[in-house]
Amino acid sequence: MPEVIAFSGYAEGFRPGGIAALRWIEAYSDYLNGFNMNIFTNNLVFPKVQRVVTPLYPTCPVVDEDGDGDLADEIPLMDKGDPTTFVDDGPPRYADGVVRKDNFYYNATMEHAKNILFKDLGVMIPFIDSVVPAPNGNVTSIDSSPGYFAKKIMESGVAVYNIGGWFDGFIKGTVKLFATMKSKNPSRLLIGPKFHLPGVPDAYGRFFSYEGDLKEQTAIERLRFFDRYLKGIQNGIDNEPPVYIYIMNSGWRAEKEWPLKRQVVTTFYLGHGKTISTEKSKEGADTYAVDFTHSSSYGTNDVSRYLMMFTPAGLMERTARDAKCLVYDSGPLAADTEVTGHPVADLWVSSNRSDGDFYVYLTDVDVKGKSLYVTEGQLRAGWQKLYPADAQVKGAVKVLPELPWHGYAKGNYQKNILAGGRIINLRFDLMPIAWVFRKGHRIRVSIAGADYPDFELNPALSPENDPTKALATTITVHRSAKYPSRIELPIIPAQ
Repeated sequence: MPEVIAFSGYAEGFRPGGIAALRWIEAYSDYLNGFNMNIFTNNLVFPKVQRVVTPLYPTCPVVDEDGDGDLADEIPLMDKGDPTTFVDDGPPRYADGVVRKDNFYYNATMEHAKNILFKDLGVMIPFIDSVVPAPNGNVTSIDSSPGYFAKKIMESGVAVYNIGGWFDGFIKGTVKLFATMKSKNPSRLLIGPKFHLPGVPDAYGRFFSYEGDLKEQTAIERLRFFDRYLKGIQNGIDNEPPVYIYIMNSGWRAEKEWPLKRQVVTTFYLGHGKTISTEKSKEGADTYAVDFTHSSSYGTNDVSRYLMMFTPAGLMERTARDAKCLVYDSGPLAADTEVTGHPVADLWVSSNRSDGDFYVYLTDVDVKGKSLYVTEGQLRAGWQKLYPADAQVKGAVKVLPELPWHGYAKGNYQKNILAGGRIINLRFDLMPIAWVFRKGHRIRVSIAGADYPDFELNPALSPENDPTKALATTITVHRSAKYPSRIELPIIPAQ
């Protein structure tokens, strides 16, 4: 029962769209290292992650070396230097004054200091085929990713229940694992209105008028699944529709497959007057001076969907953030419109610089003009070329759904792809979604050239990764018969 995991550790973890998710890499590295080094604190502050704090619950000692029946006194004293750790206190000393022979807890903790830090690992894999050292032989991000093991899992025929959240940073992995393996494995899929952590955040629970407790509901599904496939209890779960998804602004719904066969992929062209519509655009182009301070983090704790140890403290409102972007709006919708599936951006762009990063946000704009985040996608221009999606598992299985794949191997990257004002096509998918846009609302597409500090700035534009020192950059989005920039939305017809 894989819950909230990636399919490709590279493209869905370290470098979505081939761009390093620096803020998550650094924060998660500190988080993991806090556990590894048994930091004792309920107020760990991440220095590079504004306004985010978290408790750490270290591993308890398991060896009573002094034989007094008390395990707590096997923790060395932390009375020097940093009061949350004993690693800077010198040789281990204990509260009871008894000298230990083996110092089990201390030595086990200090062994972790030899580990490769998560953020150092991130530096080691600029490409999906970068080789990194591992205890049992060198590996790449390909053969150490969950998706790579799909072939063996499919050969086993074991039942699989995939659990995800629409705002989880790994949601692509959840649906890809399901769609790829369902032909060989008894498979189920459940996706709720949540982030990486369990449960529906309070703000979204109120916004969607969510009924019940998603944590409890998921726990019940675990029991039903394991009762059927581990205990052999005929509880009927295998006779139910295999897909159960929460349609945001509508509610739970059972489906037979993913993506939905009845979807109508509808093209919305970027058009004159910063609009989107199903009508092809007149000849033209729009320029945008990149605002390198643009960020896609939200709430008073300043959290993005990629900072997966946390949840935004509030709704992900983009109204102010959209003001830093190139924005295209639909007209008011004549009826409720459901978008369920994988949106795909297809842009024709040029720049006054040789390289660039492109972020696309899909938002729901209400009748008062408030823009609410729905989903997003990103791509570094040098990864423009498309490659067979099966390459992400070295051809071991057919990877589904069929979505744009950009290779991400060292030999796939094209340096200076935008040099000389060259116009290129960037086609990439956004995170999958299930969202109803209400009648009278507008569908918005916002385009940015940075998401700082969540993602690294393009090194060709800001070598120091500092928005105040980035080169002045203007991108042009082309919209014409020859260069039909657009977004493709999976519309579900009303029943």
